[in-house]
Amino acid sequence: MSAFDPWDVKHIEAQAPDEASIAAARKVVNTGGFGRIESRADGSGWWAVCRGLTDVYNVTASRGPTGTVQSDCTCPSPKRPCK
Repeated sequence: MSAFDPWDVKHIEAQAPDEASIAAARKVVNTGGFGRIESRADGSGWWAVCRGLTDVYNVTASRGPTGTVQSDCTCPSPKRPCK
């Protein structure tokens, strides 16, 4: 049995609200939407500026208390997590 890796692509995709969000996320990534990804000051995860499809947003990702990935974004999408 392999160890649980919350940063594995399949695990991340499983958290997406729908297939359209996965496709949109790949479009943002493939067009260079994420610039420099930096470690959060408290060392609990990462922070990045994302040049999304319509504007620029702040994105954070960290490991939650149960080992899963928790994320937040300043975008106006009603989907959580968003892309």
